[in-house]
Amino acid sequence: MKKIFIFSFLAVFVFAACKKEKKTAVIQEDSLKVMLKDTVSADDVENYDSVQVLTDTNVIFFLPSPKERRELIDLYGNGQEYNFTVMFNNFLNLEQSVKRSLSSKKIPVDISYAKRFVCIMSDTDTMIYDLKIEDQIMGYLFFDGVNNPLIKNGVQTRKQTSDDIRNYFNIPNFKLNE
Repeated sequence: MKKIFIFSFLAVFVFAACKKEKKTAVIQEDSLKVMLKDTVSADDVENYDSVQVLTDTNVIFFLPSPKERRELIDLYGNGQEYNFTVMFNNFLNLEQSVKRSLSSKKIPVDISYAKRFVCIMSDTDTMIYDLKIEDQIMGYLFFDGVNNPLIKNGVQTRKQTSDDIRNYFNIPNFKLNE
């Protein structure tokens, strides 16, 4: 009887904890909608795949999706396909080099097709970066969860990227692996 009582108590406790967690997620989602309502259209606020929320250390390489890249090539004509392909490949190679180089530092590196980034800093400040407003399509964003993010648009050189990582994350003698 005592075992049944303990089991029942644990089941109710776990159920209540799950319900509380779900309620917190809804509150956070509603807060995000309120925060974004002045910077994005109502349709985009409902479409969360175009918004990426960052709260912890991360390196994000943002670029157009494969479909959007194809549309850019089509928009600018046949003569530019090679140039676009080289540019996007160089950008993706840079991302892979950064990922390999930062793996030992436990700093996650991700690719994102999002169009808006919400950086929530530990002191409750929030910064929203909107690619459409900034008229940008690709670049990288460094965020440590505390300080304002570092955002660079376009394809940077390996040296510039190494310098940015070294300075932003305070990693002495940092160099990108080949």
